[in-house]
Amino acid sequence: MNYKDLVDSLRRGREIEFSYNNINYSITNYEGIWYFSEEKDDLVKSQELSDFEDYDKLIKNVSKITIQEKTIKDLFDNKEYEEGTLYIL
Repeated sequence: MNYKDLVDSLRRGREIEFSYNNINYSITNYEGIWYFSEEKDDLVKSQELSDFEDYDKLIKNVSKITIQEKTIKDLFDNKEYEEGTLYIL
């Protein structure tokens, strides 16, 4: 999955889960809000991205996400997430 596919999935309301360098990440919605979450050593850190229906704001905020000094766009376009850990829900 590349970044364009990620954006297309999010615009359809799909949730994304993946791992990178043994850390779990997700873009999910809960009670009408989209969140980006990082799970490491059983601790979860989440940041609010947008209201559920505000897909333009969601995509804008997703494009700003950096993971270990890499943009999420670069991480997905280069398929650097861990093989077998990508789930589209």
